[in-house]
Amino acid sequence: MNDTGQQASRFHEQQSTAAGKAQLGQWAGPGSVLAEAVQHLRAKGFDCQPSQPQAPTIKAAFYCSLQTPPPPPADQRVTAPPTPVQWIVTLESEDGVRVQHLDVSRTPAHLGD
Repeated sequence: MNDTGQQASRFHEQQSTAAGKAQLGQWAGPGSVLAEAVQHLRAKGFDCQPSQPQAPTIKAAFYCSLQTPPPPPADQRVTAPPTPVQWIVTLESEDGVRVQHLDVSRTPAHLGD
């Protein structure tokens, strides 16, 4: 695989919310098989757990999160570490099989958002 393919398959924690939503939508967007979407997010480093559906029309839901790894100790780095970022992804399925709703948030918000 070339570098371009490897770059496209990696989730960049420091990217903007809009770019993250677009990338996550390719992997787990509406119409995706829910089980495959969860498996794909887990393979990218997200921790995914079943969650309680927030509406009676939702049969299955997952809450997935990804946090940037902690920086090395101050005495082992040359520059200041990037700001810690947490991504939250919620997947909801009305039929229990396919993703109908994908919600993505990033904390802290990206400066361009």
